[in-house]
Amino acid sequence: MAEPVYGPPADVYSFAIVCWELATQQVPYDGWAAPQVVVSVAHRGERLPLPLPRVSPSGASSSLPVNDCDVASTVATTNASGSGPVVVDNSGTTTAEEVVTSGCPLEFLQLIEACWAQDPSDRPTFVDIERAIAKMPL
Repeated sequence: MAEPVYGPPADVYSFAIVCWELATQQVPYDGWAAPQVVVSVAHRGERLPLPLPRVSPSGASSSLPVNDCDVASTVATTNASGSGPVVVDNSGTTTAEEVVTSGCPLEFLQLIEACWAQDPSDRPTFVDIERAIAKMPL
C-alpha cells in the first residue's frame, strides 16, 4: 500500500480546525480516539459543527443573509455524555441540544467550510485564504 501524499491542502484543512477552535473556543474531537476521528472525517466525510454566525441588532448576520449558506443551519451540540461536540454530516442534519452563537462573521464560518472541503482540490490556497480574511468585516 502506498503512503498517502500530503501537501498544502492538508495544511489548509488543519488551518480550518484551528479556525474552528477560535470560533467555538472548544477542543476539537475532545475525548475521541484518533481512529474515531479518522473514520468520521476521512471515511464518512463528517465535520465538526459550526456555530451560528454573528447576528446584528437588526437580525441580519454580518453582511450576508443567513439563508444564503448552510452554515446557519448547522448548530453546535454536545454528545450524549456531554463531553464534546457531535459531528454532523455534510447535510447538516442533527438534533440540537444546545445552539451556540459565535461572535464570528458568516464569512469566517464559510471560510472554515471551504478549508475543510472533503475533496482537497476544492480547498482554497493560503493566498485565497489571505484575500478572504482581508475582505472580512472586523
